[in-house]
Amino acid sequence: MKNVREVTKILIQEETIVTILTLLFILLSIYPTLRFYYNTPPDSVYSFLHNSVSDYPYYISFIRQGILGRFTTIDQFTSENQSAGFIHIFYLFLGRIGSLFGFSPFNIYFLARILLGILFLLTSYYFIAHFLDSKIKRLLAYVLFISSASFPQISFQEKGINISSYLSWWTEVDPIRRVTFIPHFLLGHTGMVLMLLLLLKLTKSGSRKLLLLCILTGNIIGISHPPSLGMVYFIFGFYLLTIFFIILLKKGDLLKVLKEISLSIKFYLLFVILTVPSLYYIYYTTGNIFPWTLMKAQESLFYYISLKEYMLSIGPILPMGLIGFFSVKIIIKDKTKLSNFNILILWIIIDLIMIPFSKIIAFSNLPIKIPTFANIRFLSMVIQLPLSILAVLFLLNIKKTFGSKFVCFSLFTYFITTLSVYPVNISSQINDFIYARKFVYPSKKLINVIKSFDSVTDESKAVLARQDTSLIISLFARNKVYFGQSVYTYDNENKSNQADKFFQGNMTSCEGEKFIREGRIDYVLTENKLDTQKTDNYPFLRKVEMSNKDESGNGENNIYLYEYDSEAVEGQCKGDIVLP
Repeated sequence: MKNVREVTKILIQEETIVTILTLLFILLSIYPTLRFYYNTPPDSVYSFLHNSVSDYPYYISFIRQGILGRFTTIDQFTSENQSAGFIHIFYLFLGRIGSLFGFSPFNIYFLARILLGILFLLTSYYFIAHFLDSKIKRLLAYVLFISSASFPQISFQEKGINISSYLSWWTEVDPIRRVTFIPHFLLGHTGMVLMLLLLLKLTKSGSRKLLLLCILTGNIIGISHPPSLGMVYFIFGFYLLTIFFIILLKKGDLLKVLKEISLSIKFYLLFVILTVPSLYYIYYTTGNIFPWTLMKAQESLFYYISLKEYMLSIGPILPMGLIGFFSVKIIIKDKTKLSNFNILILWIIIDLIMIPFSKIIAFSNLPIKIPTFANIRFLSMVIQLPLSILAVLFLLNIKKTFGSKFVCFSLFTYFITTLSVYPVNISSQINDFIYARKFVYPSKKLINVIKSFDSVTDESKAVLARQDTSLIISLFARNKVYFGQSVYTYDNENKSNQADKFFQGNMTSCEGEKFIREGRIDYVLTENKLDTQKTDNYPFLRKVEMSNKDESGNGENNIYLYEYDSEAVEGQCKGDIVLP
């Protein structure tokens, strides 16, 4: 019995409960990945595909560059001459760390999701603990935070009632997906929560060590996930402004007020001045330096989020949290902590306001261009965290006013509403990428050829292949590809059309040679019989001799690599030569 009591005591400890809840949601989040892995067909390789068929290879390419020892990043999805930079250098850093342990880029990305997910959740719990003073309050806020989901979107179909989430296409609406989301997003979330907490502590302690830690964190986040740093500027700047007016109304003496909060203002300005260069670097580079300008062009398309749909996607935690703010003075007895709660409501209000406001700024005819983020970026500001803390105050006020039964009823309603979307969220992950199985499970034959030519070609050389194959090449090789990514390939649609024309044999030898030369293409990869037959007819391409067997040695691949030989048609292209 003594042992049972000791185990029970350990299990009900706050740290144990938090650890169990954290690991439970992490396991739920990575379950689809593990399921895909264990269902890998014997003739295929699992790519650990996550979130997006087009974006995942982009991040993996940077991790691979880190493994190869690079200090700057290049865009492997376009063959044009380009300037290396520090865009997505976080993934380069992950690659360098992972290379010390011999991990593949896929393992590194997957482990980063898990470790950063745990770090994000534990940092969030630490943030909750700063506001709530008892174990039960903190645990309740944490449960509300990690479980919060969209209001159910109900539609009636022939097969019956269909329940889904609002903004279901955006991963972070899903409570299970968001805890192991894209690594640099998780880093941004963690950094934003940590910076706000450090800045709050700075207003009380004035510690220079905390200031240095905050500045260091700010620069890391600024270059890794700029919207998170920008949001901290907004939230804490308005927080200081709010405190200024509250004290001014109480004391009425402007000089005394400025003296009282001068240290906080000083630290905030130092923080902004010493971290804004990281934001400026991203802003300048994506606005002026190729190929990173491709990112800026894409950003202009991300302004279509509806505020109403966003609010519905936040779910029942939104009204609970907003109402809970009005319970702060009733529930919180420590007057020194009251002002801290202003930062929570400012976090929520600024995030909601910026959905329509950022669009107005971006498309207005102002004489001065004001840098802003696309409003889709404000879907990634962890608004559920401040809402969960305020929701606990809402429940405590209900208990104080109406009794415990109403609290139970409120929680029952919350969880019934929230959990109703879980089944479709989980099933959607299990059925993810149903039309991209070739990319989820690329064939071992193709991978063997890619690995073979990766070892005999220079990383600066570009490869032409079909679009889906180009994405696979970027996963397993260090070479650039001619095209393949809708955002990070220059003129991707036109390149795709030209590639189709080339592979279909609808170019003369001179047209084909010009296409290869002007496209800065060094190698051509074919993986079906028809493409191979057509490509064989181009005299300026010669087959590269490689092992052309699959792993078991049974049969030959229809996968071939050709090298561009400019001398093969030298002097022959004054007129067009029609292919037979």
